[in-house]
Amino acid sequence: RLGMRLAAGLVASLFLLAQIYNLPVDSPQLWLLGAIGVAPLAYLFASRIVLLLTIATATAWVISEMIDRYPDSPEMEASLIVIGAFGVAVYAFGRLHTLKPQLHRFADVYAFAGLLLVLGLMYVFGFRAIWDEVVDSGVEAYAAPTPVYVFIGIAAVLVAAQRLLRARTVEADIETAAQAGLLVLAAVVGTWPAWSGYVLVFNAAYFGLAAALVAKGYLQGDERYINFGLAVVAIGLVTRYIDLLWPMLD
Repeated sequence: RLGMRLAAGLVASLFLLAQIYNLPVDSPQLWLLGAIGVAPLAYLFASRIVLLLTIATATAWVISEMIDRYPDSPEMEASLIVIGAFGVAVYAFGRLHTLKPQLHRFADVYAFAGLLLVLGLMYVFGFRAIWDEVVDSGVEAYAAPTPVYVFIGIAAVLVAAQRLLRARTVEADIETAAQAGLLVLAAVVGTWPAWSGYVLVFNAAYFGLAAALVAKGYLQGDERYINFGLAVVAIGLVTRYIDLLWPMLD
């Protein structure tokens, strides 16, 4: 509780100080400073809740930074793919925590947070209206800004590191292949975003990843992954059912 209070107070105080000194409170750097300041508290107090706050604050920084850098431009659609790369990086960083017994308790926090980011992006990109808007905006090839490729590169380094350092198992090989595949997809979409067919690709990836989570939970006897995967499937099925049939109503 003490760690959570300190972490929440630290993030809130940054925005309060910005108001006191007439600094822009919508600056993405405030989220970045908050994440940097809160992260050590998560490990100092061994608090998974504080770690979740750290990841949430870092995610807010990534999203606000992209919006602030590329407002109302064709690059905005391409830049949002950075959320997926960031999610893969979070997941891979969490797998590195399994190498140290004292850090093992944080591994699943990173895993579920990374999965939420990746699945959330896939869910949004699974709507046809998104890609119709991208195509109509006239966005050209190689539209993704440099930060997108930087994040993809960082994620690729973390994926390679956790694969080299972890023991060679079938599960580790499958996880590495899935992470690498998602990064390749992010690079392709960021570079050539103007294609309406991505709606099928992201829907297939969304339900494929959900099925993999259920299988992982079943094989490991971990009901958390089973319940999480089934919830993702249920949300996806209900959403696509309404998305497809709603236009058919009189």
